[in-house]
Amino acid sequence: GALEVSFGRLGELCFCEREKDEDGLLPLHLACAKQAPPEVVSALLAAYPEGAREKDKNGRLPLHFACEKQAPPEVQLALLAACPEGARGKDEDAGA
Repeated sequence: GALEVSFGRLGELCFCEREKDEDGLLPLHLACAKQAPPEVVSALLAAYPEGAREKDKNGRLPLHFACEKQAPPEVQLALLAACPEGARGKDEDAGA
């Protein structure tokens, strides 16, 4: 999948980092959900910073996956810096 391509080609990221799967997940979401090393998350953020603001079909940001999976602080802080509004959570964004 796109995550494996991104892992294998960190120095040559292409449009793969912008392609969502059938669940609306970017490689950045998947990297956070699969507890990828901080270097992978950093590379994906560098390649497509806007990805930190992209929600999946359930309204979840990459930051939500990182927090759920207890990602290292540097990963959470990088995602938070790229998307400060992500700290509010999906329910607040939805108005619930």
